[in-house]
Amino acid sequence: MVPPSREFHDLWWKTSFSKFFKNRRKNLIEKIYGGFSNKKLKILEVGCGSGKDFISFYDQNDQIEFTGVDLDDYGINQKNFKFLKLDAESLPFKDKEFDLVISLGLLEHIVPIEKLSKIIKEIDRVGKSYVMVVPAVNTILEPHTKGIFWQLKDHNKKKKYKHAPLNYFSDDVWPNFEGFAGAKVKRFWHIPFLVCDLIISKVPS
Repeated sequence: MVPPSREFHDLWWKTSFSKFFKNRRKNLIEKIYGGFSNKKLKILEVGCGSGKDFISFYDQNDQIEFTGVDLDDYGINQKNFKFLKLDAESLPFKDKEFDLVISLGLLEHIVPIEKLSKIIKEIDRVGKSYVMVVPAVNTILEPHTKGIFWQLKDHNKKKKYKHAPLNYFSDDVWPNFEGFAGAKVKRFWHIPFLVCDLIISKVPS
């Protein structure tokens, strides 16, 4: 099977189908947290990007106060959203300032591992709860290289698609990071039978 091109991938994520799958993931995050209804919440998204993966679903919810941090400003225009351009290695927030910290598809890009560890500790420090999403090691379609059954390929060969190094850890490795001590880990098929995510969460009872 030939992997889809980047152009196909970019077009796909603009379709209503992709919004459907993102909505499924958004609903899962809400369920893990215990629901957002009738709650005044402060939520931080680390690596918020364009906001289309999560923040934009709540543009009419004045009960939620969003803060997003990223190295790039995508110009999110949303009344309940505040953006800070910064590196998540040192977050300018008080301990446990946010009810929930989320991050979708960021942590697998953070290198070296020492920096990744610092960011994870910062997430744990500023959040009373957190839900992190990274690609699972068993995903059929690797979402960055768009490769099918990428685990079986020789990655020492010249790659058709150039990309930054990726952190692909097994399910039991992520909780070994200091900031993820005591976290729960579960797999979630973001796109059934094709793209599998790993959900790392800590939500106090």
